[in-house]
Amino acid sequence: MTNKEAAGTAGFTVLCAGEERTIRSFYCCDLLSHVMGQVLEDTCWCTVMGNINTIAVATLTEAACVVLCHGIPATEEMLRRAEENGITVLSTNMAEFDAAVALAKAGGIAL
Repeated sequence: MTNKEAAGTAGFTVLCAGEERTIRSFYCCDLLSHVMGQVLEDTCWCTVMGNINTIAVATLTEAACVVLCHGIPATEEMLRRAEENGITVLSTNMAEFDAAVALAKAGGIAL
């Protein structure tokens, strides 16, 4: 499943349509320094961190996309930087784990 296909999953809103990437795994975490050491390329990262630093980490780790959970809003600065770096940002009211499970099921990806 690509990050573009993930956007079509019920309950997810596209905040920034970045480059199309294939989602190969999921990661749920809000501690940016931990994410930097754990997220692999093409991971869908579910978080509540709606700021510019999230995009810096997503770019560094080559994440497939960022999903902002619990209805947390993205800052304008975050979305501007996401656009500049081709990072897809999605939004949902679901909790991080629930969002990852919903996307995995939709894409036939094992957790």
